[in-house]
Amino acid sequence: PRSTLFPYTTLFRSQSPDPVQRAFAQYMERVSGRWTEPLLPTRDGAKLTIFRIAAVNGPQQQYTNIAVMGILVALLLPAVQAAREAARRNASMNNLKQISLALMNYCDTKKTLPPNAIYSADGKPLLSWRVAILPYLEENELYKEFHLDEPWDSPHNKALIPRMPKTFANPNMPGTDGMTDYLAIVGKECIFDGTEKGKTLRQITDGTSKTITVVEADADRAVEWTKPYDLNFDATNPKAGLGHVHPGGWLAAFCDGHIQFITDSGTSDIVKAMFTCAGGEQY
Repeated sequence: PRSTLFPYTTLFRSQSPDPVQRAFAQYMERVSGRWTEPLLPTRDGAKLTIFRIAAVNGPQQQYTNIAVMGILVALLLPAVQAAREAARRNASMNNLKQISLALMNYCDTKKTLPPNAIYSADGKPLLSWRVAILPYLEENELYKEFHLDEPWDSPHNKALIPRMPKTFANPNMPGTDGMTDYLAIVGKECIFDGTEKGKTLRQITDGTSKTITVVEADADRAVEWTKPYDLNFDATNPKAGLGHVHPGGWLAAFCDGHIQFITDSGTSDIVKAMFTCAGGEQY
């Protein structure tokens, strides 16, 4: 009965990329020798018996009850996990949407997108672009409390880190107060080019709908939200630091305001084209 009912458990356990599938296969192999017999269906004319319990309150019934509960858990767990993942992804998409709209409103007001940092008079990066867009996230009072001529970790500015707006808090990163993984892509070919001067929309010749501004980076790349640190563009490996927050891909905000899920199956050339703002690539 064991080999008849579960012929692929060993295959699933050893080769399946799905951890739930592997765990379920291990569970089935561990206990199937005791209770598979009652689970084998029998037909008597038009009557189909799914479970056969030999003795009320006996060991066989207990094994069968455990088996049924195990099956139900194994069937329901992927659905529960999928629902939670969908909820977290939607919440993160909303955060990125708010960030993207703030960047657009900044551009409408200043006629340029913000540089990647607020710089000192001598060209030293002090505070992140995330601080610069606070007035466009309805956080003007918090923005006014920053000393814009001091670095992010000065005694005064450092005390403001715990007051990070919820928009910068990724629901996929619980328990990391003051940290964010919503990072800009910084490089001389990108919208955030690492200089004190912000880009105009006219400089984005590849098109605002095809150029990424901000990404949801891997958790190990998260930083204090006020720190002028982001994801440096690497033309040889543009997907570095991405793809480990959600199964199968990562979220990105584009310059026109739309949010897109980028699958891990996308080639490095496509990702590179999305990051550069005037490369002339087609994808």
